[in-house]
Amino acid sequence: MTADRFATGPLRRAVLAGWSDHPPRFREDANAEEDNARRYYRDRVVVELAQNAADAAARAGGQGRLALHLARTAYGVTLTARNTGRPLDAAGVASLASLRASAKHDDTTVGRFGVGFAAVRSVADEVTVASRTGAVHFSLAATRAGLRDAPPGLSEEVARRGDALPVLRLPFPGPAAGHPGEPGEGWDTAVVLTLRDDVAVERVRAELAALGDVLLLALPALTCVEVRDEVGVPGGSARVLRDVGERWVVATRTGVHDAALLADAAVEDRDRRAWRVTWAVRRPGATADRPAPVVHAPTPTDEPGTLPALLVATFPLDPSRRRVAPGPVTDAVVAAAGLAWADLLLACRDGTGGAAPDPADLLPPGLPAGPLDAALRVAVVRASRTVPMLPAADGGRRAAADAVALPAGTDRALLRALAPWVDGLLDLAPPQRHLVGLLGVRTAELSEVVDALPVTDPAGLHGLLDAVPGDTRVLEQLATLPVVLADGRVVRGPRGLVVADGVPEPALRTLGHWGVRVVHPRAAHPVLERLGAERVDAWGLLRHPAVRERVLSADPDADADHGDDQHGDDGHGGEPGGGPADDAALVADAVLGLVRLGLASGPAPQVGWWGELLLEADDGDRLPAAGLVLPGSDAARWFDPDVLPPVARPLAERWAPELGAVGVRSGLRVVRPGAPADAGEPGLDDADDVLADLDGWPAYRARLADLGVDDPALLDLAVVPDLDAVRPDAWEEVLRALTTGDARAALVTPGGRVPSYTAWWLRHRSPLPLGGPFLLPGADVGSGLLPPAPPVVVAAVDGDEVVLRALGAVSALAELDDVGWAAVLGRLPAAGADVDPAVAVDVWRALVDLARADADVDPGRVPAWCAGGRGPGQVRAAEVGDVAVADPMWAQHPGVGPVVVVPTGAAADLADWLDVDLAAERAAGRVTTVGVPGPVPAQARVLAPDAPDRWVEHEDLRVDGLPVEWWVAQGVIHACTTGGLARGLAQLTRWSDRHALASVLADPRDLPVVLLERAGEP
Repeated sequence: MTADRFATGPLRRAVLAGWSDHPPRFREDANAEEDNARRYYRDRVVVELAQNAADAAARAGGQGRLALHLARTAYGVTLTARNTGRPLDAAGVASLASLRASAKHDDTTVGRFGVGFAAVRSVADEVTVASRTGAVHFSLAATRAGLRDAPPGLSEEVARRGDALPVLRLPFPGPAAGHPGEPGEGWDTAVVLTLRDDVAVERVRAELAALGDVLLLALPALTCVEVRDEVGVPGGSARVLRDVGERWVVATRTGVHDAALLADAAVEDRDRRAWRVTWAVRRPGATADRPAPVVHAPTPTDEPGTLPALLVATFPLDPSRRRVAPGPVTDAVVAAAGLAWADLLLACRDGTGGAAPDPADLLPPGLPAGPLDAALRVAVVRASRTVPMLPAADGGRRAAADAVALPAGTDRALLRALAPWVDGLLDLAPPQRHLVGLLGVRTAELSEVVDALPVTDPAGLHGLLDAVPGDTRVLEQLATLPVVLADGRVVRGPRGLVVADGVPEPALRTLGHWGVRVVHPRAAHPVLERLGAERVDAWGLLRHPAVRERVLSADPDADADHGDDQHGDDGHGGEPGGGPADDAALVADAVLGLVRLGLASGPAPQVGWWGELLLEADDGDRLPAAGLVLPGSDAARWFDPDVLPPVARPLAERWAPELGAVGVRSGLRVVRPGAPADAGEPGLDDADDVLADLDGWPAYRARLADLGVDDPALLDLAVVPDLDAVRPDAWEEVLRALTTGDARAALVTPGGRVPSYTAWWLRHRSPLPLGGPFLLPGADVGSGLLPPAPPVVVAAVDGDEVVLRALGAVSALAELDDVGWAAVLGRLPAAGADVDPAVAVDVWRALVDLARADADVDPGRVPAWCAGGRGPGQVRAAEVGDVAVADPMWAQHPGVGPVVVVPTGAAADLADWLDVDLAAERAAGRVTTVGVPGPVPAQARVLAPDAPDRWVEHEDLRVDGLPVEWWVAQGVIHACTTGGLARGLAQLTRWSDRHALASVLADPRDLPVVLLERAGEP
């Protein structure tokens, strides 16, 4: 086929004439072709050939095929591109031979500028286009030959350019040498390139290897592309591209631009109003190629993109066909891309055609890569907000515009549990959290969501509560959780509520009317306790402040119907809230019913104000439970019925065990009014009330104050009240009862020098013979200073020593407290009567302790020592005003009168407390005889190394003219006996060593024994 079917001759002649007439035109055409081949289309030979094939298929109105074949021939390595579609015609040849005069005026084609074919010049100098309608070829050699006779001016430029000639401006008829003249069977057109060199071959091979699904996505007019490379691959390689929808999720939109939008476009572009936008994203697991992150228009551009999907769109391009031209058309295509993006998200969400990525993963974080990418992201985000594609907590999908997101890190189980209550609540994976800000999803704190939760049936929120994690921050945000109460009310927040175990609903409703905010049994859940609710049993409910208030405010004068229609045997019938149901009887029944439940689980605690529960007495009056006794009990036998009357018999028969728990006594009552309130005991107000009712309490407090005990000591004080109501003939039984159980503890504690209230009351206010201290049975401290234990008391307590001591018994005078000593001193005989020396020593020692404690004791008489000089002295009772206080040295002075003898260091304190003289103030204490100085024996100095080394020995030692056995004056020891020397040495060193010193002074051989004995001293 060599005939010039496409009139190539006139075209060549016209071009050559133009160059000859105007050589700069030659230069312009050469530069343009060189720019296109070397710059704009340098790496797009295969893509441009495919685009021409797609245009031909589109113009033929069908789906086209393309075959690309790289082979080695006798003329060199050739690339052959065969395609189906509209064959070559004269207009097409003219377009190929022009630079910017495309023959494609319809909207179905891709090419626009007529210059894409120039890409072949980047790799080939010999090109043939063979179609069923004829063939043309372009040749560097033929072009050079055609310019051989160029006129001056043009010939110089041709020579200067070498091989860089505008080959594509001069079409020649028929195929180039070695190229086929027809496309081959089943094909409409073939383009054959003889590749220039090995560099061109490798470039083409690389382009062929890079072909993939993107080509089919960019050129939808092509349904199949065959690629065969027989160069450099043993046996060759072949592959077929088809069925792109199996590997990609594709969304396409098409339309027509408004003509006004193209008013400022180039003339040849104004008729190209059709637009097409395609988004495509790989299906999970598909072995599809990974295109470069650029915009395709429809072939790759240099416009970067950050969206994880391929965009192919009919953007207007600049002349380089590598950049999108800004303007209204581009803006319109961007807007259409947003609409198509919504289609893509829906296709991914619905899994159209197979597996699809999660649409929520298709919006990347970060910043845009350029102006076009920024505009696309704005359009995509706007469209994405309306697509129900974000994973919701209820398992569905929600549009960002209708969704709400909790803070990042919210427990997913909690989100799912909240889903029924919060429409549009999202469940975003951590990598998707950026969508919240990107899509403008409304955010809310968990506390806001919880605060808006609706009122539900009691158990309606259990699913939510089951999902609450242990995170403290989460718990803090659940503070306003709605909780249904047993009385039907709904409150916000569990703090301050109580969750009752095993209490019937009628009782809970009753408590609710009293102000106890008790959780409905079906609403109870462990999370409520973590949020501040308190789980309690019946005992806990009975300690509640609202119950206390109701008990203390019950009207004793109200009347009520006690029929079975309101009160069952369990005491939980009836509905308080007005009228007769608000009276003391109903309050009592409700409280006693709870007590019954509590007793079924364990013993009752002691709560002081329970004793204020108003109950019907036997005479019909309503009195506090603590002021009643159980008929037929020990208490009914012991206490005066005018003070503690019996409870009404019907009430006793119905509630006997429960009555004891609220203070109705069957025996002695023991209360601890100062127990801490959090232990279920009354608070300070209750303590004051209970203590104020105790007989003699002010006097007992005064006694405690004397002992230096203040209020804190009362906080754990148990007392037995109402002992002043004991019948006179019942004291023996009551005393016996006081020796057992809690009553015993109330009697014998706190112990030590601080008496319990009960012990104090028995000793000082009871009719029992316990007015002062007495001797334990079997004890004997001589001289009748203490009476024996009262026989009736000893018999009643069965000789219990601990109880007897609490009641005032002692076994020695040293055990007496100041009150006891005051009683003992009051029992001393009249002045001048003899006193047992042992008793005197005990009294003197006690006086020192009383003085140092500054006790409020005013002894009228005291035992006193009356010295006899060196003769025997004696101890007699003396009036306090007649005595002086002396240490052992002054005690032997006959001239100072009767003295109380105490250690040297205590004399001044005792004299000041008794307001009497020191013995030293009654005499000069001057030695009035002359003795002989001598050394202190060595054996004495071993025991008393700090003693002086000399002493003065007297035949008849006198002080102030009166005889004494020893004396110390100005640090000098005077003595007339060995025993006197020992005492003088002890006076200056250690008084307790006097007997040891006397022993070694009498017989030096006793020194080792004395030293050994000293080794055993503490």
